[in-house]
Amino acid sequence: MLPSRKNARDLASAHKAIQLDPNALSQAKKKHFKAPKTTQVYLYTLNTARKWLHQVILEAKNSASSSTMTIEGATPNIFLHPLAPSAFDVPTEVTAQILAQYVSHRVITEKRSKSTGDTTHAAFKAYFNDLYVIKNLVGWSIHGFSSSDFRGPWKPNPDPRLCEGNPCDSSHVKDIMTTISNYTRSTNPTRNHSRAIQISDIEKIFSLTASACPPPLIQKAISNQVLGREELKAVITHSMWSAFASLAFTLWTW
Repeated sequence: MLPSRKNARDLASAHKAIQLDPNALSQAKKKHFKAPKTTQVYLYTLNTARKWLHQVILEAKNSASSSTMTIEGATPNIFLHPLAPSAFDVPTEVTAQILAQYVSHRVITEKRSKSTGDTTHAAFKAYFNDLYVIKNLVGWSIHGFSSSDFRGPWKPNPDPRLCEGNPCDSSHVKDIMTTISNYTRSTNPTRNHSRAIQISDIEKIFSLTASACPPPLIQKAISNQVLGREELKAVITHSMWSAFASLAFTLWTW
């Protein structure tokens, strides 16, 4: 449905304000686009990945410098690629391969949970998408973002400025995400979660508390007769659990 004339004016006004003050969009995005907890987790995940990358590049350089023999036809060490140090900062032609190796290292080598791989993937995908937002902040339109340099099919290029799509959508990363899913499914035992509550469970709870509070005792309490300490405790316990169980089951099945 087309927007009303008033809404169209409001959208145009908002678009003009964003063009004049791009920082307003940046601040709004930081405040509302992701939950603060998610932002913290993603930042920690990115920093951990960058520390790992710095370490493996250092180890690769040390290994290369100590080796005096070059094997003809050997696959070049991707961590010695000139763009490797910036692979986790901007999309490069080696970003996808290095990211896939990092996810594999975290989940398979370090035996982390699948959620670690999922979080890493989500954090980098959001990060590279955000690069597009920053780059095209002023050019944002009222109909949404135009074609993104860092969204869509991944098309690497020796020049990082000419890379297209998001590295997280590359075949390398997609394949490793499938691999860790199969890996965790085959290595982790099946978890038997609690089944859904049934009316028979409620009846068991009721019968358990009712055994200590027979009908004559209930009648005695209703008739305002004096109850002993243990009798009063039994009536209170049975009444409380009866109300709680009934209400809880009602809310759960609503």
